[in-house]
Amino acid sequence: MVRRFATGMECPLSEREQNWIDERWEWLSGQFGREFPRERPVMLPTSEYFPIAFPTSPAIIDSVFESVCRYMNIDPAGVVLEMADLEETIGGLYSELPDGRFLIRIANRNRDDLQAFVGTAAHELAHIHLLGHRRLTHETEDHELVTDLLPIFFGMGVFAANSVIYEKNTTQMWLAGKRGYMSMAMHSYALAKLAHSRNEPSPKWAKSLRPDVRAELRRFNSVLFGKSSIVDLPEETEDEGVTPAVENPETDAENETVQPPAKSMDVSELLSLYAQGVRDFRDVEFPNL
Repeated sequence: MVRRFATGMECPLSEREQNWIDERWEWLSGQFGREFPRERPVMLPTSEYFPIAFPTSPAIIDSVFESVCRYMNIDPAGVVLEMADLEETIGGLYSELPDGRFLIRIANRNRDDLQAFVGTAAHELAHIHLLGHRRLTHETEDHELVTDLLPIFFGMGVFAANSVIYEKNTTQMWLAGKRGYMSMAMHSYALAKLAHSRNEPSPKWAKSLRPDVRAELRRFNSVLFGKSSIVDLPEETEDEGVTPAVENPETDAENETVQPPAKSMDVSELLSLYAQGVRDFRDVEFPNL
C-alpha cells in the first residue's frame, strides 16, 4: 500500500509508525499528565534558551547541560556529565553510578554543535525518567524509541529533529549520517502531536525547524486538526498517474516549487534538494560522489 495525504503527496510515515507514536504518546500522557506538554514552553535554539555561539569551553558546556537538565525536569546535582571520544555511531551513553547518581557521556564531536549537543543530552537524560525511574527496562523492546519520543513530549524535540540527519563537509570528504532511533518522518509526526496537544494549528516554534521537517509537520498537523487526511492506496495506483495537488503557496522556503531531481547531480545539488524535502533519488546517478 502507498500512503498519501489528501493533497496527493506521498506520506513518508508508515501506519505502524503512526500507531506506535499515538500509543506511546498516550502512555506518556498517563505517566506525566495530559496537560504536561501545554504547561511548558517549547525550547528553541535561540538566545532566549541557549547561547547561539556555542564555544568549547567546559564552563559553557556545563552551563548548557545544566539548562537541559532543568528543561527535562532532572536535578543537575544528580547527574555527572562526561565529554568522551565515542564511536562514530554513538552520540551519547547513559549509565547509573553506585552512589545513586547518573553518568551521561556525550561524544566530543558534538561539543561545537549546539543542536546536536542539546538533542543528545535530552535523549540521554530521558533515560533517567524511563530506565532510572523504572518506568521501562532495558528489555522493553522499544525503550530507545520511547527515549527519542520523550524529549518531544517535554518540549525539547526541535533540537533532535534538526540534527536527526547531519551533513559534514571537509576538504577531504563529505559525510552524511543519521542520529537517534526515530526517522525524520516520525520526528515530524511526533512534533505535530505536540502541536495538537498544545492546541497550536500553526505553531510559531515551527519556524525554528529545518525546512523539510517543518513541511512534514504542517502536513501532519493538518491531519490531526481535521483539515486533511491520509489515505492508503494500492501500489499499482502509483503508476496510474496520481497527480499530487498543488498546495497553497506560502512564504516559507519549503513551500517553494521543487523541481524533480535531474538524472545526474553533484553533492551540492543533492544537499539542496534534500533540504527542500525531496527524498526520491532512485533514478539519479552521482558520478562524482
